[in-house]
Amino acid sequence: MAWFFPLCLILMFVPLIVSESLSCTWIEHNAIEEDDAKEVKLKRIPENKPTYDPKRKTRLYNVSASVAGTLELDCGLCSISNVDVMAHSEYSKNSCQGLTQELKTSSMDCWWKNNCTVTYIPSIIVFPEKEMPPYCFGKETNVIELKYSCVENYGTLMNDVIPKVQTIQSNKGYIQAILTEEKAFHSDHLLSQIRRFRIQIKPKNASCTEVHISLRNNIFQQGNRWLIEGDGIKCESINKNTTSIPKLNGSFINVNLNLDNAGLISKSIFFFEWCPSNQPNNEASETYYMIPENESRNPKGIIRSHSYFPWNYPRPVGALDKHLWTYYLYHIRPPKSDKFLTLKMDKLRIVDGDTLNFIHGEKTFTLKETETRVIEGCQRLTINFTLLHAVAGYYPTDSGFLLFYEWSDIIKRSSFDFLLNANMKKKAGQQVPLKCQQKKVKQKNNGEEKPKRKKNDSPKSKKNGKKKSA
Repeated sequence: MAWFFPLCLILMFVPLIVSESLSCTWIEHNAIEEDDAKEVKLKRIPENKPTYDPKRKTRLYNVSASVAGTLELDCGLCSISNVDVMAHSEYSKNSCQGLTQELKTSSMDCWWKNNCTVTYIPSIIVFPEKEMPPYCFGKETNVIELKYSCVENYGTLMNDVIPKVQTIQSNKGYIQAILTEEKAFHSDHLLSQIRRFRIQIKPKNASCTEVHISLRNNIFQQGNRWLIEGDGIKCESINKNTTSIPKLNGSFINVNLNLDNAGLISKSIFFFEWCPSNQPNNEASETYYMIPENESRNPKGIIRSHSYFPWNYPRPVGALDKHLWTYYLYHIRPPKSDKFLTLKMDKLRIVDGDTLNFIHGEKTFTLKETETRVIEGCQRLTINFTLLHAVAGYYPTDSGFLLFYEWSDIIKRSSFDFLLNANMKKKAGQQVPLKCQQKKVKQKNNGEEKPKRKKNDSPKSKKNGKKKSA
């Protein structure tokens, strides 16, 4: 029994020892988690010193997942294009990358502007660059990668395949389909498709709401027709059987031309006049054309699918009883005697059902994104962008396309020198390419340029206009 009392003492203290050791282990575990949290938080604090990646020629910004910020883009006298921005969970080979909602929309808004600001806010990556592994979902942005280009002479080099809706302000004038009678379509496989064009007409006097329309040359090809609609105006269809058009009331009219016969252009002409009783008799009547100029003779340039690329291109709405297509054609012709045409498909984003092909003589071909092709002996290249109508419900589209072209008299590798890369080695405000910078004006003194000082003409050697005597 002598051993019983010491054993009881040991058993009494065991729960305390175990409880204390378990309590210490729990506290120590919590301490480790808090330290890890502090370490992660410290990594997210932004560094205000962007770095340059010479391999990818991009600028890297360390951003915080809890702080919003901006990135400045500047092209000076040129226009911003090819904005390439990417969000990374970390800047490494296996990082999760893509775009946040704010980065995607603000970067797309920057295209074709002289300068712009890209905004980022605390957010997760929702538009992956490629198929992301499961562990990437919900990852926050810690690094932003940026580069962009500048387009020189944007106003003269840029052309759009899908024309804008023409809007004119005129009291009276003539409307006809096209300036010349030349057939605009040259391929038999296009004959079953429909072309639609629109022009909006408003009076110079906003208070005038009465418009008179009269036919002057009622010559229609089979299937072609005019549609007139607008604010407070019931849709009026004009075809080869139309003999008169009633007086219409509204603040504007939309004139639509539907050409079902692809081989012929409608020759019908009609005259419009707003509030005839209030118009002077000597006011000139201009002629407006439904089909805009769809040809370029520039030595080089850019062809866009539509004017607000990279935002989605518009989809025409068709009838509910059958599928229809609208196709837009654009022609590229040599400016002089140049016979070699270099093409590069810089961007290509179109959806199934829509097509983009090129017609050269009797041949038709397509281009993939980043593909380059040289055409010899080219007198005219026709771009055919065909869009399927949205028959029922919503049918999505995509960004469209961006095509570079350049003519030459010999075969050579085109540099497309109108596209200039911003200098991402330098900080914001100093990235403008040299060709896009505004020329510095020489300093003037009282309206006159400062005279250049001669080498031996030192101000110290003169006093009161005389040289110092020995």
